[in-house]
Amino acid sequence: MKNTMKRKSLIIFLCVFWSAVVQAQVATPSIDPALPTELPSAGSWRFGSVIAADTLFGERESDVEKVKLHPLGVSALVAWQPSQVTVELYMAPETLQDDVDSSTDTFSESKQLKSYLSLSIRGENRVSVGVTVRQLENKSTTKTTEKSFGGSVSVRVFGGLFIAAGLERVSSVRSGLDTLRWGKNLAGISLQLGDPFSKMLRLEASLRTSPEVKESTTSAIRHQKTADMQIAAEALFSGILLSYLNRSLVEGTGIGEVTVESQRIGAGYRGDNLTFMFYQYSGTETIGEKSYNEKKYQATFSLSFM
Repeated sequence: MKNTMKRKSLIIFLCVFWSAVVQAQVATPSIDPALPTELPSAGSWRFGSVIAADTLFGERESDVEKVKLHPLGVSALVAWQPSQVTVELYMAPETLQDDVDSSTDTFSESKQLKSYLSLSIRGENRVSVGVTVRQLENKSTTKTTEKSFGGSVSVRVFGGLFIAAGLERVSSVRSGLDTLRWGKNLAGISLQLGDPFSKMLRLEASLRTSPEVKESTTSAIRHQKTADMQIAAEALFSGILLSYLNRSLVEGTGIGEVTVESQRIGAGYRGDNLTFMFYQYSGTETIGEKSYNEKKYQATFSLSFM
């Protein structure tokens, strides 16, 4: 019984982490304005207000089963920056996810609903502070709802060098089980050079960590200890925007350790107001001695205005 609980917890955990399209926007926002920020304080460094949308497709494969390319969902983002205050709203009303059961190497479909609202304030163009509320609802064989509240600070050290740190307090509710809480730590460093309306280079390295959390009655693990490292690079020249991101996620320890190694490449156009990008995500999820491949394709579209 205990092993069954652990396996179900692992599957749901991987659904939450593996399904997330990586962004690497902890210290500063992406040059692509359609991508949401991870820490609220990063929103202050946006270059004006934006209305954006994206669509996502994906496919997965194991030794037993292959899920063909199919639509996963759409999302929308609105960022309003009237002055030194930035408000960002993101919503993904229903995103499909192909979850793997490592005991059978087969996939089952679940649904996710994601949303967040953040508020940031910039002071003298050097320091930004922000707060955010998030909600993630996963519907599979059971229903899990995660709500979090967090805060962060981002500092322009000098020129285009930024550092940032933040903390989120997560509350997780699953059908028929106790409510559990834990903290998620985020930190990042970023270098921005140039002008987003002509030529620009952006580099960022960021880390997210959270502890192991167990059920008080059964001692079953509900949330695995995690370390999520992301490195991103973006370059803009003559309206052409190129993007690369590498992600390394380690979850759990010992025999139950799970790793995810993934990359994102992107190319598109950024003008004074209109931006559109195309991304390809590819990665491998390893559970014990088993590996599962996944590819995702994302298209973003945004309109910016000062």
